[in-house]
Amino acid sequence: MDFEFDSGKDRENKRKHGFSLSLGREILENVVHVELDRDCTFEERWIAYGFTGGHLMVCLYIDARAESPHHFGAPGDAAGGAHMAIVKVTKEMVERELASIDWARIDAMTDEDIARAVAEDPDAAPLPSAKMRLMWRIRSPRVPTKYKVRLLRRVLKMTRAEFGEAFGIPERTLQHWEQGTREPDEASLSYLAVIADMPERVRKVHRGAAERRRKAG
Repeated sequence: MDFEFDSGKDRENKRKHGFSLSLGREILENVVHVELDRDCTFEERWIAYGFTGGHLMVCLYIDARAESPHHFGAPGDAAGGAHMAIVKVTKEMVERELASIDWARIDAMTDEDIARAVAEDPDAAPLPSAKMRLMWRIRSPRVPTKYKVRLLRRVLKMTRAEFGEAFGIPERTLQHWEQGTREPDEASLSYLAVIADMPERVRKVHRGAAERRRKAG
């Protein structure tokens, strides 16, 4: 995959957000979702969500290949870019940029900080919903399982004991999963994805089943 960017826009993006546009290559190589930017009326622009440095990130891009609606298609002839200082992205460039990012500062940003940064930048991509971001992380094969379990529990604002009681998972099992000493099987991973998608419904079903067992006993 060839990925190029305007060096002037790259400097501006670094100034505003602390990221180089070269990270777009990494996002597109680890993509989880692509959609057309329907708010862009002057060109066909795409929004890609993908993982970079273990973080879910967003990339706005134009596909310069003639026949492809987005980056999954076959390459065509490149078009445009005649008036821009174009930089072709290499893997080494991406690795240098990833190493230079202050991830601690990024991780410390609140939802309000992120929303404000998006509002101040007219070129910013729309944020996916909190639920959508959670589902992508839970389903991604690139996110270690121990982080998925911990993330899900913390999003629901539960202790291990509360999570285990609500969804019928032994607290000790949760501890092993979160510490990475044991891996959940495929059925358990699917169950965690269902919990992420509809936690209240799953909790209600589990509570009802537990109540029926008590009455039967």
